[in-house]
Amino acid sequence: MPTTRAPWRGDRKLVASIDVGTTYSAASYCILEKGKVPEFIQALPDAKVPSTLYYDQEGNARAIGADCDDEDTIMQAEQNGWKSVECSYLRPAHLPIIRKLKLPDLPPKVTPDKIFTDFLRYIKAQIQASITCRLAGGDKKWKEFSPSMHHPKRVGSPDEGRRVSFVTEAEAAILYAADSGNVDAWLKRGEHIILCDCGGGTIDITSVISFFVIEQFQSIFTSGYTIKCAKPLKLEESIASCCYLNGGVFVTSAAEEYLKGLFETAKWDRPLSDQLVKHFDENAKRKFAEGDTHKWLPLSQVGGVIADMPAIGVIQGRLKISANKMTSFFDPTISTITEGLDTAFENGNRKASKVILVGGLANSPYVHSKLLQWGKANGIEISRPNDPTVKAVANGTLSWHLDDIVSLRVAKCHYGTDFDISFVDERTQVIS
Repeated sequence: MPTTRAPWRGDRKLVASIDVGTTYSAASYCILEKGKVPEFIQALPDAKVPSTLYYDQEGNARAIGADCDDEDTIMQAEQNGWKSVECSYLRPAHLPIIRKLKLPDLPPKVTPDKIFTDFLRYIKAQIQASITCRLAGGDKKWKEFSPSMHHPKRVGSPDEGRRVSFVTEAEAAILYAADSGNVDAWLKRGEHIILCDCGGGTIDITSVISFFVIEQFQSIFTSGYTIKCAKPLKLEESIASCCYLNGGVFVTSAAEEYLKGLFETAKWDRPLSDQLVKHFDENAKRKFAEGDTHKWLPLSQVGGVIADMPAIGVIQGRLKISANKMTSFFDPTISTITEGLDTAFENGNRKASKVILVGGLANSPYVHSKLLQWGKANGIEISRPNDPTVKAVANGTLSWHLDDIVSLRVAKCHYGTDFDISFVDERTQVIS
């Protein structure tokens, strides 16, 4: 069963969570009112929006998020020379540089800070629109809450104020999975569980121990006291979470490199090339499954017909990509996931017997089947409680803020100095 929360006992306030992803972003919010059970509301009409912006030559944002998928916007962008960018230009210092990832040059007068500022301003406007349009008296509520709203956000930059909190992606994802009610059978005292968030840009893995704490509440009566018992879920992190820069965008990047060679051979123009990559990302990549012999990408070109070129797989206006070629796009990322899971399994003293998968890439039939094979080979059960229409981290962040489920975390780095070192007297010599 999904988490049953008690009515809110604190002050009336608005809590918003924002997940800025490499490919897609999401936002949720919750209005906390005394005596009412908190309800999580998705702020965006389609649950998640592309992490994409269009900029003109003067560095002005002309379209953001869902508007970037609108055909009218795409036409305007082509006619006016607007440039598309994604929220993938910030990398925390502790993550390695991926040299094979080639980020396009930024438009004139545009910096990574400006991209994120414009995008977060857009997300805030979406939250405001949801509150004012969806809720009775929404305008009044927004004016009341917005000056002091608390924003838990999953962004890897320093905390700039008391009203902004940060949670790791892996922790928010495990809380989403627990809150969904789909893994209740696994949430038993002493159970070791690995969480793997297969996202667009990163693979985030952590391991937790599930246990229950019995809380005692004492009520004073004239004749004595009574103890009331409750069992809220509590989790301990058993290994430090790890982040690997090899998510779903790298599958698309590998396909783009392959298609680029075809573009040069066929002498196709840039709009057609972009269209082909976009169709791969939105269709072939999401639907490819083990056992498929090939995938087709439709071709179209304004003012002309695409001639058949059997040598490169172009037949009747479609490009055929073989199964072997499709698997070659996926396999490096799958190797990263399974190696990360192996590491988590070993670092946890091989105690974990279950893996929870979340994230957009986990919905790929091919990726899911390969991870099921990994689980079978290692005697580990795999569950995918993910709703494809939901960004797990946005809702999980609200759970993190409200429920305080994780009671212990493992530091990624050790601090201090060595201690308890065995003394060796270098003056002592052994004479044989």
